[in-house]
Amino acid sequence: MLQGIPPSPSSPSPSSGEGPSGGSVEYSEYRIWSQAVGGMQHGRVYGLGSQAQAYEGMTSSGSSFASPSQDPLYSQQISALQAELEQVRKAQTDWQVQIQAQIQMQMQVQQAQHNQLLDEMRKMKDQLSEKEVATGDDASTDSE
Repeated sequence: MLQGIPPSPSSPSPSSGEGPSGGSVEYSEYRIWSQAVGGMQHGRVYGLGSQAQAYEGMTSSGSSFASPSQDPLYSQQISALQAELEQVRKAQTDWQVQIQAQIQMQMQVQQAQHNQLLDEMRKMKDQLSEKEVATGDDASTDSE
C-alpha cells in the first residue's frame, strides 16, 4: 500500500481509483500519511511540503472516508507509519551525532597539523637567526 509519500493529487497513480463514495483512494492515503506525521503544521505536512495544501483543499463530501470496518486497518497503517517515521528520525539523529564527531575529530587533526607547522616554522626561524648571528660574528672578526 503506502510506502512513503503519497503522489501529488495532480498526478495519476495506478492505485488511485474511484471508491464507492466517489472519492479517491489517494486522498485516503494522504489522510493516513498526514495523521502519521502529525498533520499540517505551518501550512505544510512533513514529507509533502506545500503540496499538502492541494490535499487539504479536497472536501470530505467528495472523499472516500474509511468505513467502520476499515478503521482498525487504518489505525494499523498509521501506527506502522509512525513507527517507521520514528526510526527515520532516530537514524537521522544518529547520523548527525556521527557527523558531528567526525567534524570534531577532523578539526582536532587540523589543529594538530597547524601546531606542528608552527613549531617547524619557529625552528627554521631560530636556525636562520643563529646563522645570521654566526655570519655577523664571522664578519666582525674578519674586519678586525
